[in-house]
Amino acid sequence: MDDKEITRKFRKGLYVFIALLIVEVAEYIIGVRVTSGNFIFMVLLAAPGSWLIVHYFMHIKELWIPPEE
Repeated sequence: MDDKEITRKFRKGLYVFIALLIVEVAEYIIGVRVTSGNFIFMVLLAAPGSWLIVHYFMHIKELWIPPEE
């Protein structure tokens, strides 16, 4: 790997981390401020956060892509 590719991967990881941080802060604010009927909001916010974790940090796509030789 060259330096540009490593920098690109670190930048992508940082963007994903920032997106997760924003989603988690939004979940916290909705959980604290909305007293009733917040379940649907929590589910809607949990879905993108879960996808980001599974896709970028757990590398789920590698289960279906054959390894390179």
